[in-house]
Amino acid sequence: MHIIHYCGAIKVGLAQCLLNLHWYSESDVADTFFPRCYRICTEDEKAAFIEDYRLTACVSFLKYIVDAYESRGSIALTDSHSKITPLSVDFAARQLSNHVRMRRHEDIDWNTPPGQMTNHWEAFISQYYAVVHHKRKMHFESPDAVRVKYETAKRALLKISAVLPQYKMDGMLNIWICKPGARSRGKGIVIMNQLEKILDLLGHASIRESNWVVQKYIERPLLIYKTKFDIRQWFIITDWMPLTVWFYK
Repeated sequence: MHIIHYCGAIKVGLAQCLLNLHWYSESDVADTFFPRCYRICTEDEKAAFIEDYRLTACVSFLKYIVDAYESRGSIALTDSHSKITPLSVDFAARQLSNHVRMRRHEDIDWNTPPGQMTNHWEAFISQYYAVVHHKRKMHFESPDAVRVKYETAKRALLKISAVLPQYKMDGMLNIWICKPGARSRGKGIVIMNQLEKILDLLGHASIRESNWVVQKYIERPLLIYKTKFDIRQWFIITDWMPLTVWFYK
């Protein structure tokens, strides 16, 4: 039995253990049984978190389009005075398609100027906040135009759902739990759903509190009679292969 001890930032150590878990299990399945988490005190994981947030925003945006159209029709999405363009649907669908291609290793020869995509992402995230967070509508020329975008969103979600193990539990609001690494008993934990505010939180942290762990909030959890629950159970894992777990009755 191996016991790994991390001094100082306990949550950071736990996050690192989870991220390294794929070495002890099947490839590409580690994110099926724990919420996605990142140590945004490191530059590579901070970049990975931003990429995850953006992808989740695209999925959430298209989920909202599909859900609104199927529940209330084109009127749920249309406002003739709105300045929000439906081109954001095409942008989100294209990003999901790109992610699927990346998972299939079809992105080797891609060469996109980094500055160009940054501007596009900022515009999309702004529209995502407006539509999903603030329930603002978009400008469509006709009900047929709404139906076309709905079908685009539906196709994109069908493709991406096959490669995202946590697709069904993510919801639409892109909520993340931000935990300071050096505290315990829930102290300092905040819930956020805006990318710039999460990154700003890290920028204003002290040196001691800079080891933040950002973890995806399960927006659609398993419920019992529509009620959230948790089970506090002591257990010990003595081996990974084969997985051996001991726990009290």
